[in-house]
Amino acid sequence: MEQYDITIGNKIQKEFVADFHSKNKIITCITHFSWEKQFQKVYTNSIFGLVQDQIKRMYYCHVVPASSEDASKEFSDLGIEHFRILERIILNDYYVKEFTYTVEWSPNGAYISCNCRKFEFKGILFVTS
Repeated sequence: MEQYDITIGNKIQKEFVADFHSKNKIITCITHFSWEKQFQKVYTNSIFGLVQDQIKRMYYCHVVPASSEDASKEFSDLGIEHFRILERIILNDYYVKEFTYTVEWSPNGAYISCNCRKFEFKGILFVTS
């Protein structure tokens, strides 16, 4: 029982230290996007670090032009826009891995979805969203 109390005490102490650093240390923004500043204000430092990792991945993403058959699907009856995003991940000097994601988005912000499903599982807007 004593070991359990020590373990719980250590965990609580680590949480207090993390809260202190999160409230008293500000991670600087890496872009001039106003939405990054909003994330900086509302998220903890550790979550904001994850958001910044996704912002850095944006450099390697490109919107794939819609083909003629996709152009008719671009706007649905519900006002949802469809995009395809190509992400190129540079693994080393000789190998690049490519992923194509399908993103659905409503301009009013009421709906966003991506076939990677990371937003639904982790609650953070990922680079494809």
